[in-house]
Amino acid sequence: MTSNTGHFYDEIIKDKIKVLLNYPNLNDDIKFGHFDTQHHKETSIHNARQLNTPPHIEQEGFCLLTSNINLHIFSIDELTPNIIQPFNTILVDTLSAKRALLLGAVIRHEQKHDTGLPSHSEIRSPAGFIHADWGMQRLQALTTNPDPILVNNPQINHTDIANVINKASRWGMYNIWIPLVHLTNNNLALCSINGMNNEDIVRSFMFNGTSEIMTLKYNQHHQWFYYPLMQSNELLIFKQYDSIENDDTYTCVFHTAFNIVKDDNLIMNPRKSLELRFLVNY
Repeated sequence: MTSNTGHFYDEIIKDKIKVLLNYPNLNDDIKFGHFDTQHHKETSIHNARQLNTPPHIEQEGFCLLTSNINLHIFSIDELTPNIIQPFNTILVDTLSAKRALLLGAVIRHEQKHDTGLPSHSEIRSPAGFIHADWGMQRLQALTTNPDPILVNNPQINHTDIANVINKASRWGMYNIWIPLVHLTNNNLALCSINGMNNEDIVRSFMFNGTSEIMTLKYNQHHQWFYYPLMQSNELLIFKQYDSIENDDTYTCVFHTAFNIVKDDNLIMNPRKSLELRFLVNY
């Protein structure tokens, strides 16, 4: 990773950059939001804006869209149904789905000094470790006792979720990720489902001994991407689960926060972003 913030713009015009991504120690729980330095792996991340063919939700598992929605929110309490509805419509249209139900949301702020681990707080620091949201325990508990870390929409309960899942021949989980400010150094890296080796996926990995995520073993053949300088009128949609796939073999888009250049003093514009987690049915 380049350490001089003055080299930031030199980095983002490259077709790919090399950065350190945070892979877990599979022998331990995540306890404090970081891992031993031996598990930081230098990884090539491709600039998705430089590609001749943009990533697609069907091929890579994610896509970038632009919208005329400009959010100016400071709390998830401000996410009224009127604000959520346009995102709901975008997701349904993009996936050719019948319905999208908002399960939960979180704001991530780079200046918030917590562990970065999931919590009940509505504002968290960026999650700087490779993960996917829905481990099997969380999926299986959706219709009875959904994890409040992910399902925090006060307007729904497990019965609403069960009604969608039980009546659907196919359903899935998708995230919408939106920068709330002009995005600079702290970005979101996405791992394409293309070339994903099922043996690299760790489907049950505990953090703090209480909750479950999925994580990923290092493989130099994984295809990582990012979008530099995202604007607040842009959004990312990425796959987290699809019920037509086998529960033990399904693929999803692993993701993590990362810095393009070293900026310990937050000289550059700190990241502030919104994550929306949806249940969709077809």
